[in-house]
This record gives sequence, structure tokens and C-alpha cells, in this order.
Amino acid sequence: MICSFHPSLLFVFLAAAPQLKQMTVPTRVDEGSKLTVKCEATGNPLPTYRWFKDGNELKKSKKVRIKNGQKNSRVQINRARVEDSGNYTCVVENLLGKDNSTGTVHVQSSEYGDGEGAVLLSLYTPATVGPLTGGTAPSMWR
Repeated sequence: MICSFHPSLLFVFLAAAPQLKQMTVPTRVDEGSKLTVKCEATGNPLPTYRWFKDGNELKKSKKVRIKNGQKNSRVQINRARVEDSGNYTCVVENLLGKDNSTGTVHVQSSEYGDGEGAVLLSLYTPATVGPLTGGTAPSMWR
């Protein structure tokens, strides 16, 4: 059998093992709030996505929503609880290989009162906030 191709109809199929981009993981979430963990990958053919929490595969349920697209996937828990804290791993795979990435989430107990989680978050994120009512900003902000 002889195959011939017309030069104007040449298709190039570049195969590639999947490669994850940096995973989007909130480090702290207040109990009762929405928890979303997202990963994005490249690969040809398009990779499949699987999620694990502390080494156990996550499955869709009333509590855990998993949304898979062609280039990304996310896990969503609408009302996070302290027991949802842990290591979330995204695994992508196609015929040429696999890749994975893990991020840690801490769900902050509501026993600390309203807004306490937001205060904790501000200590770990860059702040461009000055003093609220005059006076001197804390030394860590200067």
C-alpha cells in the first residue's frame, strides 16, 4: 500500500506528556466557606484528571463537586469543615505519561469567631495597608 500526501494538507501531530501548571490552592479557609482547589495542565492527547485528598481518591458526591474541563479541573466544597483540611493532589495522565501536584489546605475552625480567619490570612499575605486610625504601623508592615 502506498500513501501519498498533498503538501497543502500536511498535518503535524505533536504528542506530549502532560505537564501541570502551578496549582491554585488556598492555604487557609474559614469553616463554612467555599473551598476550591484548581489545577491546569497541557498535553497531547489531552490528559485526564484525578483528585486525591491525603492519598485517597476523591469522587463526586453531594459534598464534593469535581469539574473537569479539557485544560483544567477543580474540586469544590461549598461548606468546608475542619476535616476537609489536608493535602489535595491533582494527577493528570495521558498515553505518554503522568504528572501530579499537591497543595495543603487548612480549614480554620469557626470557634475563633467571625473574621478571625481573615486576620490570620492578612499576616501571611503581602500587605499594603497603613494604620487604620492614625498612629504607627506595626513594624512588620514598615
